[in-house]
Amino acid sequence: MITGRPPQVSNMSVNDSAGTIEEGRLDVNGAGGLDLCPIFRYVVVTLENFTRVIGLCGKTGAGKDEVAKYLQSTLWEALIYKHSGVLREMLEMNERPAEAQNMSNLFEAIAGQLGYAWLARVVIRNVRDDPRNPSPERLRTIVGIRNTDEVIAYREAFGDDFRLVAVHADEMLRYPRVRNRDERAEEQDMTFEAFQRFGQLGANTGESAVIDMADDLIINHATLEKLHEIVRYLPLVRDP
Repeated sequence: MITGRPPQVSNMSVNDSAGTIEEGRLDVNGAGGLDLCPIFRYVVVTLENFTRVIGLCGKTGAGKDEVAKYLQSTLWEALIYKHSGVLREMLEMNERPAEAQNMSNLFEAIAGQLGYAWLARVVIRNVRDDPRNPSPERLRTIVGIRNTDEVIAYREAFGDDFRLVAVHADEMLRYPRVRNRDERAEEQDMTFEAFQRFGQLGANTGESAVIDMADDLIINHATLEKLHEIVRYLPLVRDP
């Protein structure tokens, strides 16, 4: 549960090569001050103690994409891998519209043959074989984990480097967010009843069980600025 204050970090070794900390800013080899997430105001730790893969789960419109984009745009410069992006690409290759029902049908059809962790296995391969060839210490964010088999697959693949974060918001807050976002044209004129049916699609029915498995829970009931503030306190440093 995100409590709104930095985690207590103990028994961590200081990475002298990273620079020095003063008043919440990091001087990297004399290059000047960089604003830091609050966690860095307490300790600079060796890279092996950092979580390297963040999995984001939560119901539609809860704010998963906003969390991922914020981690990408800040000091973390996280790489983003979306479950929906894989499904959308597969549909487009077959000249099918990337609508919610089609995406759910595609997921379920393949899951019937390969099991419910199939999409996670595709993303795991994409993370490991990323053509951008990022540094192994670069934070990765996986968006849209929707069933427990996927969680198990990620934890087996990444071990202690994986942390599952759930983002939660009430239904009446999520509905207008979905209508106002620019993700799928079908959402812009979606009725509340259609929005509720969307949550009952086969690919979405395991979301509550996944949320129960989360290491951290973000309650996203306020402004975007407040969400960013909460994300800055994510405990991305794991116990040694």
